[in-house]
Amino acid sequence: MSARLVRAFRNHVMNRVERWTIGLGTLNNQPKQTTAATLKRAGHRENEMTEPSASLGLSRRALLERAVLLVGGAAALSQLGACAASDAPFFSTRQMARLDAITDIIIPETDTPGARGAGVPAFIDGMMTNWASRETRAKFVRVLDGVDARGRQQFDGAFLELTPDQQAETVRLYDAEQIAAEDDNYRQFKQLVLLGYYHSEIGATQELRYELVPGHWLADVPFSQIGRAWA
Repeated sequence: MSARLVRAFRNHVMNRVERWTIGLGTLNNQPKQTTAATLKRAGHRENEMTEPSASLGLSRRALLERAVLLVGGAAALSQLGACAASDAPFFSTRQMARLDAITDIIIPETDTPGARGAGVPAFIDGMMTNWASRETRAKFVRVLDGVDARGRQQFDGAFLELTPDQQAETVRLYDAEQIAAEDDNYRQFKQLVLLGYYHSEIGATQELRYELVPGHWLADVPFSQIGRAWA
């Protein structure tokens, strides 16, 4: 297979992956009550999200290999050596600690693991390293800095130095203010938190119900027999 055909095929695959990951709605005050049907209905247009997507725990190379195999392009795999992703983290140590705390407040641990347990902070950091544009990276840094500034304003201290209750209150205030202002930076941040959680193994199999091969069709089933939305 020629290099030109490989590049064209790879671009086609990445465009399909990109369209699959875009369009989930924002996560509001009770994120773990959001159903799969609600997520599909709550799409938002992303004008600048043109970078290839990544999957939790997968490098860009691994994602490409699986996508290519899925559509029958195994012959192109030998040409993907140049697509290896960087393993260097994007966020600094303090930014990563702030991201870890914020995401776990947005989706806390209840009867199922929260964002921290599902590896959402690492997922977002990987997306910044291997997927996001310079503009998108700047948006996410502004969100982390904005939460820190809100904590200083409310409690006269850096976010990481606040008590857990103060951190939760800081995120609650910042969340309400940015949603009211229809802030695109924060909306996109929460979309990626939601995407990372519900596409993780924990989100798909513990928070949602997962069935690899569905059984017979039942059109009318009492919700009490199901309990959770299906992944």
